[in-house]
Amino acid sequence: EGIRRGAPAGTSEMEAFLEASAGDASDLAALKDFIVKSSLGHPFLIVSEAELVAGVRAPMKEEVELMSLLIGRYLEAVEARGTMMIADFEGEMPGYGGEVVTAAFLPTTSLDSDLAPCRGVAQPQSMGLLIDLRCESGASLVRQVLGSEGITKLIWGADGDLQSLMYQALPVPLKVNPAAVVDVQLGFSELGRRLGMQRMLEKVPPQFLEGLPRKGQINFDAFHSRNMRALPLPLAAKEAAYAMDDLHRIEAILRSQIPQRPFADARRVSDQAMRDIRDDPLGLRSLKEQLTWFGKKYGTARVVKAVEIKRHIMSIKVRIGDEWRHHEAVVSAEQMADEVLQKHRVSIPADLSFAG
Repeated sequence: EGIRRGAPAGTSEMEAFLEASAGDASDLAALKDFIVKSSLGHPFLIVSEAELVAGVRAPMKEEVELMSLLIGRYLEAVEARGTMMIADFEGEMPGYGGEVVTAAFLPTTSLDSDLAPCRGVAQPQSMGLLIDLRCESGASLVRQVLGSEGITKLIWGADGDLQSLMYQALPVPLKVNPAAVVDVQLGFSELGRRLGMQRMLEKVPPQFLEGLPRKGQINFDAFHSRNMRALPLPLAAKEAAYAMDDLHRIEAILRSQIPQRPFADARRVSDQAMRDIRDDPLGLRSLKEQLTWFGKKYGTARVVKAVEIKRHIMSIKVRIGDEWRHHEAVVSAEQMADEVLQKHRVSIPADLSFAG
């Protein structure tokens, strides 16, 4: 099934975007080729300089400039209002050695200004954004949104995403300095024992998920054990919908479930987690944890962990050059990972690219 385009549903959301961005109907007409719909019919503007979604052409230079102008005004408006946005990121092996490819944002009223839940089925807000992080214009927008103190970002499971956003060097250096992030997963679970979205969705009443397909399970290990993309580019319609629909799923959780701890507390824990990531720019603590898990893995899962460790170490080399040799734990970790990768004939290019 192809990507949803041009249906009447979503008109109010697009009008709200135009109002906030001081745009008009001619601007919307100029960008109509880049507006797609989630499974709920909610419009999203694809922000890319290339073909991010199959069947959605790459924009021309003047179209990219128009997008940047309108989105810049829009973000100024929502920042002034203190808007909350649900955020989600897709990519391959997010973390210190992974790659985030897309960022999706959706304005929400599911929490109030004190981070208290607002119950009930979600009402339409403004148009969402689906941003390509492979291009500098997309990365720049994400830096603006993530770095804004005036826009509160609600993320489900933020740790690996934030590591990539802050320290990813290839293929595009992202250099995000995040602020005002609430890892809402921490409202329902602890840092050391996170509750997955799939399990959380089992508790959500059906009316909150009406119109959304069941969250599919991609066998990431089958691809990542060979350093291959699990989400080939350009994204197929199904994968693009997956990225947009996860925002609706997070909103359904927030509007229907009572957290174990107040989200204000979850924000404080999120702030500390971000400080910990900033204090460990090479991810040496994370690498130590990965090695612990590596020792407990077998079969394909062990190969995946070896790929993750090797990619992490290669990213350290990109960022600090030969200084990595002064870290004995890094040298030892690479030897262990290489032993597994050589046995299974898995290689990782110097540019940290994924095959496929």
